[in-house]
Amino acid sequence: MAFCVKCGRPLNEGTIVCPFCGTVVGQQRRGGNKNQTILYVIIVFLFLVLIGGVCYYFIAQNNAKNERMIAEMKQRQDALERKNETSSQTNAEKSAAPAPKKIYTIEGFHQLSGSISKYGITMDIEVRRGYVNGTYYYHSQGSSNRMTVSGTISGNTMSLEEYAPSGENTGYFEGVFNGLSYNGTFHNYSKGSTMNFSLTDR
Repeated sequence: MAFCVKCGRPLNEGTIVCPFCGTVVGQQRRGGNKNQTILYVIIVFLFLVLIGGVCYYFIAQNNAKNERMIAEMKQRQDALERKNETSSQTNAEKSAAPAPKKIYTIEGFHQLSGSISKYGITMDIEVRRGYVNGTYYYHSQGSSNRMTVSGTISGNTMSLEEYAPSGENTGYFEGVFNGLSYNGTFHNYSKGSTMNFSLTDR
């Protein structure tokens, strides 16, 4: 049931003019419904704008996060590629670089191994200020049966006298020694023979 907005008396549904005071009530109701509809439309519009803004915010945040992840992955990939390139370049430089040459000196201790003719020997010598002392043994006789050698070196020419365990001078070596190898001839006094020898520093 509706009521008159002026006199407050009850009205029948659909009444346009109040029969008691003559106030037009139908237009007011229609105007009120129109205003209410506009208000509803505005509220719905604002709600949709709010929802759209929230969705846009989260979508923008997600896109920014994805872009950061892609950028970080690209940075890591670029760093890995640079590391691999540097490693490959370093390996190539190492491969291309000549191996350092071993420096051989005449002074000091030397262990020479090789043979006199067909007989294998090992010789240990010490060179100090032009003088040489040491021992050597034949492989077939074992390291316990050593011969003693002593002599001199001038330039690269080294001459060594051989002495048996009894102290007897039994021969001599003469050849070129450069700190890496010793090559020349061995003279055996007891047999009266001369044999070539070739020894290298181990």
